[in-house]
Amino acid sequence: MHNRFIFSTFHKFYYYALLTYIIIFVFFTYGYFKLPEIQEKFQKTVLSLSIENTDKMVDETISLILQDETSFISSHIKNNKVKEKQELALSRLKRGNISSVFIVFLQKEKLVYLLDVSTRDRGSFGELFQAEDMSLFNNMIETKKREIFIQKGLKNLGFTLIKPIIEKDKVVAFLLLDYQQKSLDIMISKVIDYMNILKNILAFVGVILLLFGLYLMSMMFARENRYMIANTHALKRSYLMDNYEKINFSDYYISLINIDFLKRINDIYGERVGDKLIIELMKNISTQLRKQDVFIQYGGEEFLLFVLKKETSVHEFRLMMEEIRIMVDMLELYVKDEKVHMTVSIGTLSQSQNAKSLHDAIYKADVALYRAKHNGRNRVSSYELSSDKRLYRYKLKEMISDDKLVCYYQPIVSLVNRKIIHYEALLRIEDGGKVIYPDKILPDFEDSYFYSRISMKVIEFNIKKIRENPKFKVSINLSSDDLLNDSIIGVLIKNRDISNRLLIEILENKFIDYSKMEVVIKKLRFFGYIICIDDFGTGYSNFDHLLNLSIDYLKLDGSMIKNIHIDNRAHGIIKTLIKFCIDNDIKVIAEYVENQKIIDLLKEFGVDYGQGYYFSKPLPYDAFYPNQ
Repeated sequence: MHNRFIFSTFHKFYYYALLTYIIIFVFFTYGYFKLPEIQEKFQKTVLSLSIENTDKMVDETISLILQDETSFISSHIKNNKVKEKQELALSRLKRGNISSVFIVFLQKEKLVYLLDVSTRDRGSFGELFQAEDMSLFNNMIETKKREIFIQKGLKNLGFTLIKPIIEKDKVVAFLLLDYQQKSLDIMISKVIDYMNILKNILAFVGVILLLFGLYLMSMMFARENRYMIANTHALKRSYLMDNYEKINFSDYYISLINIDFLKRINDIYGERVGDKLIIELMKNISTQLRKQDVFIQYGGEEFLLFVLKKETSVHEFRLMMEEIRIMVDMLELYVKDEKVHMTVSIGTLSQSQNAKSLHDAIYKADVALYRAKHNGRNRVSSYELSSDKRLYRYKLKEMISDDKLVCYYQPIVSLVNRKIIHYEALLRIEDGGKVIYPDKILPDFEDSYFYSRISMKVIEFNIKKIRENPKFKVSINLSSDDLLNDSIIGVLIKNRDISNRLLIEILENKFIDYSKMEVVIKKLRFFGYIICIDDFGTGYSNFDHLLNLSIDYLKLDGSMIKNIHIDNRAHGIIKTLIKFCIDNDIKVIAEYVENQKIIDLLKEFGVDYGQGYYFSKPLPYDAFYPNQ
């Protein structure tokens, strides 16, 4: 399946930290196990320094016994006087802590005694000498340098100094001096003590490093696994939120998958069964994806896919989505031996490089998903931005930049005395004699950086009108993204002296971060702004959020109001909403007021204000204030 952390970079800290830890731990472990070797080399260095005078005497002795012109070994064997002279020279070395002095030589690749002046356990001429480490002697034949061998298996023997006897640039024999154990103890006991202390410290540090490594790995896997949905290969929505800025969305085809009619399944079998079916569906969808693709549960019944464009054509991407749709359609799912048929609708965006943001890209996939559902569900629909539409977007940008943006105004009227309470500013673009309406402007810019620029111009336009006309009171529509924009909040705070005449209508949508919005609303109310939730009832409304958000007005969506007098369901919903608002001291504005019957019902329910063509259609500012 997909690489579940393809976007995340925070986890890389743990990977790099773990890699660094492994490198340190490997070097540490290597050093710890090399410590005996290091200790031995250090001991040899200390011993070399301590026997420097003896070493010089040995060199002088070797020079003395090599004075004869004949072969050293031959002269020893054939000439007793030479042998006696050599014995006398060697005997002078046997003093202090030196227990044995003898010479061995190679015979048929084995070491045998040539001369031994030791006090006890003398070796006889020609007797085999059992070397504990023969490689040491072979090495000396090559290097022609002395060696110090620390005895480990002999009880009373400390170390041995071995000197090569070189004749005509060739090692012909070896002179060995054995030192007693007490010599070793005196000279390097403190070294051994220090080494043992160091070894214990290293062992302790090693345990700490091991525990730290285990902690690091547990933290890394815990952080990674917190995003995983149990029993699936899908990720939670929180993964998308935490890595929003890190996602190179233009490198991916984007799809939104929605389960068709899940509410029916929940109503029949219960939500617990519905949740199990969702898990089963996610398992099956994940089998259709590749390692480099990313699968996220975007909502309860909605899934977001990022399919890597590299090595995948648009045709292959669309084929993949169609295969997912067919696979779900043919899937055999059972609830208590009863087969449940499920289908999905899929919206895709292949031209993600044209999106202004990840939010914009997901929005466009959502538009395509809506089209798939609108056209009958159980189908794949693609969002395509044609060349003509791209040119139109650029033209709109130019017109907005050239200050062709204006506002028309529709009055909000008291249902009791028909007085105008304030106006709602509605965006328009005047292009010569032609007026371009919001539904032709905003969808192309929503969730892009340019959307906030439009909002800023609307704010500035109306601030100017308010300052020119002390009787003018207006509400402006701002999205949740607008209110999280520091520049927009800054302008509102700067103009707080007119906050009682500049109302804020927050546009409802499914992307609102209510926790952040609550903080912003409190700040605006502190500076005197009146807050209204616009289009309540469009599908994403939530009574809990209304209680948490400190609002003054609630504007009921016109799609419910316009049928209130003929639709019993709409009638009941509106009545419940209005009672909720009255109980919580929230004033109500009803949109799409088109006739007297609607007004009579709204007044009966206790609605305060209305807005609609029955009172006035949106008109230019001059229509209401001709002399301004």
